Amino acid sequence: MPIKIDKYACTGCQVCAWICPGNIIEIEAETKKAVAAHNRDCPSCGLCQERCPFGCIEVIRRSARSGSETFPMKNYLAGLGIKL
Repeated sequence: MPIKIDKYACTGCQVCAWICPGNIIEIEAETKKAVAAHNRDCPSCGLCQERCPFGCIEVIRRSARSGSETFPMKNYLAGLGIKL
């Protein structure tokens, strides 16, 4: 499980869901809180953890499956105007 979300600290600001390039994080309809809905598909990029203004998310980083996965992610984020 690469993403842990503290539901008590989550305010439902939706920054994590907006910033996630893999649409891993969703917002629950009832509680309006973040949920790692597709946790198995998480690339462990850490953007949600870095951008959460309340520190609600912890990403357990996995190593990239191959060295070629890191470079395209950085290019993708740079194209969105996100500086790392």
